Amino acid sequence: MLEPKATDSNYLRRSDETEIQRLLSTFEIDEAAKADLRRLQPIVAANIDMVLTQFYEKILSDPAMVSVFGENASMPKAKAKQREHWLDWVFLARFDAEYLTRCKRIGRAHKVHGVLPAYYLFGYHFMSRNMKSLILEKFPDRHEADRLISSVEKALFLDIDLAISVYCSEMTEDWRQSSLYDSLTGILNRRGIAESLKKTLSETRLYSAPVTVALLDIDHFKKVNDTYGHSAGDIALSRVAELISASMRDGDIVGRWGGEEFIIVMHDTNLDEGREVAERVRRHIETLEIQLDETTMTLTASLGISELTSNEQTIEPAVARADTALYAAKRAGRNRVECAAVV
Repeated sequence: MLEPKATDSNYLRRSDETEIQRLLSTFEIDEAAKADLRRLQPIVAANIDMVLTQFYEKILSDPAMVSVFGENASMPKAKAKQREHWLDWVFLARFDAEYLTRCKRIGRAHKVHGVLPAYYLFGYHFMSRNMKSLILEKFPDRHEADRLISSVEKALFLDIDLAISVYCSEMTEDWRQSSLYDSLTGILNRRGIAESLKKTLSETRLYSAPVTVALLDIDHFKKVNDTYGHSAGDIALSRVAELISASMRDGDIVGRWGGEEFIIVMHDTNLDEGREVAERVRRHIETLEIQLDETTMTLTASLGISELTSNEQTIEPAVARADTALYAAKRAGRNRVECAAVV
């Protein structure tokens, strides 16, 4: 059975509807609780502007939040959106797939703009406290008031759960992505390479497509650092990474293997084709000129390449052969490409 595509809007809507029903059950928001929320909507509408004004006055006492809202420039828009969220969605009990999408969008937006989760907690605590005061003021029967307060708290907990869970999932994804990339060059690190290889190898083995691996090492890199300084060395690494990446196709893997060494994994590429690519990259690096403050730095690189054999299920044997070929290129005078012997 084919899995539905991630872009299938009907599938996504069905998935969201299932999720929101699960959450409503988890937070015990039944039809009675929804009726309570709708009953409170006019009271909330009459007081929401005052509550939001007090809320923003409080959070803007923190300089960190002033930077988020840009010295009040975006305050009217933020208030309007929050007013709409409470009045048109939460207190009308419109807990459907569209509500779920809105909450996810809010969580992502807050994460992008740097709103800390602590402010979610404060915001919902502030709203809960004000709602409790309003309810106690409007409903003298304590039993009735307690039931209404309970319904409000259930809705607030649902809302904050959605916002924070999306915020945290976005942060987790950011951390996961950052753990896959080299902080200096922006290309994959060894962990990222390993993850990317899983997909590449499974696909190429499925279709019996050739895969060629190249290891590239910047020649005399220690001399680069000693002559121009480590900052210049970092610039050299970044420029070489950019050049290699620009020379590859979509789907090819480029990563920093360690130090001044890079790895290139070319899918649907045999050894002869891989050698042509490696030679092109070598020539580009040879003609690269990096302007420093008072001088121009030039570089060369050596490459070793190897093709996976048809019976190899992992990349390691080909990498080992490419490494041997790389050292052969070094011994032969550097600034050259050497191919590993065909197994």
